[in-house]
Amino acid sequence: MSLIRFCYDTEGDILDITFDFGKPNQREGFELNDNIVLFVDRETDRPLGLMFISYSKLLQKLVSLDRLDTMPSAQQHRLMKILGADLLKPFLTLVSPAKPEVRVGNPNVSELVAVA
Repeated sequence: MSLIRFCYDTEGDILDITFDFGKPNQREGFELNDNIVLFVDRETDRPLGLMFISYSKLLQKLVSLDRLDTMPSAQQHRLMKILGADLLKPFLTLVSPAKPEVRVGNPNVSELVAVA
């Protein structure tokens, strides 16, 4: 079973989700757009966490991952594979792989237990 830790800053409307802390020197962050950062283990590509800025404004909307366009092709493919991980699905649902878009979710406890 995984540990999922949430930290929400109401003033900044920032939701920080940690699935695993990983090794500090193996942790790598990717800005997917102005409001979403994905943290992964550099060695295993395991998702370690997500950060949403302006979380309440992103909920249930289609959000473009426009920063992927500026990344090398190999890195884009790597991140698209990671974004399909079951652990991320309650928070980010990949809607269109051709044009990287996600729907930001607000999971309930039973959805989190299912992926943990």
